[in-house]
Amino acid sequence: MVKLVLSIIVVVTMATIFFIFPDFFGSASNESNLATQHCEEKSSSNSELAYQYREDRCEGIIDVKTGNPVITLISATLGNPQATGYPQGGKLPFFHLKFFLEKSSKINIEVRELTSKNDYIMDNVKPRHVWGQGWNDYQWKTEEVLEKLDTSLTINDLGVVASLEKTRGKEWITPVIFFDKNKVPLVKKFTYYFTFRLGSRAKIDYDLFLFDEQIKKTILENKPLHEQDELFVIDLSTSLLKESGFFELTIRGKYAHGQSFSQIVRFYHNKNIVNNI
Repeated sequence: MVKLVLSIIVVVTMATIFFIFPDFFGSASNESNLATQHCEEKSSSNSELAYQYREDRCEGIIDVKTGNPVITLISATLGNPQATGYPQGGKLPFFHLKFFLEKSSKINIEVRELTSKNDYIMDNVKPRHVWGQGWNDYQWKTEEVLEKLDTSLTINDLGVVASLEKTRGKEWITPVIFFDKNKVPLVKKFTYYFTFRLGSRAKIDYDLFLFDEQIKKTILENKPLHEQDELFVIDLSTSLLKESGFFELTIRGKYAHGQSFSQIVRFYHNKNIVNNI
């Protein structure tokens, strides 16, 4: 009788806790389920290489196509991706990302092919800790997907964007150092590389501003790129950026059929960036 009463008390207590604090039971499993569900939206395949949740990220081959955007930022890096190549008789177990944050923030990391050989993508990263102020690091295994693709990929074939906020026609990002060594490559002079994808060939020009709440200082104005292919790169030497602060890259373009478009990319630059890595 006593055991029965105790059992009833335990059941009632657990039920009460569940109804008052449902997240206590379901937060971890729900987070995992949401991540898995998010991954499944981009692939209908059951292949082991299909886009799906893997340890702390979504990664794989997608087969759900999206519309052809007017202009899309597909890579924003600090320095060229440093591919060392696979050592003889061995593999490179990880690809590495390193990025600087002016303050602790949530970010969305997306890695995808610059040209669609395999329709590979890696995104929806779940960090083990909050991305903090200063330099942050992330790495992921190559053995689960990248090493098994029919058409091999190096980091030179991939673009990466670490986005803090994205709205129509405007994106806040932090440029990424992308490498496949265990250590960040030693580079004395860095350049920012912004890679965009267009719907078709178009004429492009761009501006670069330093801005804060009070001022908007012009660094480059009406810089022409003439007619560009569907994939084009804007490179900005860090020597142009004399101050630490927030910068705005504004791209304007016009397609042959007359459609005009624009895109704004904002990022934070630290003038002592080389010394602080």
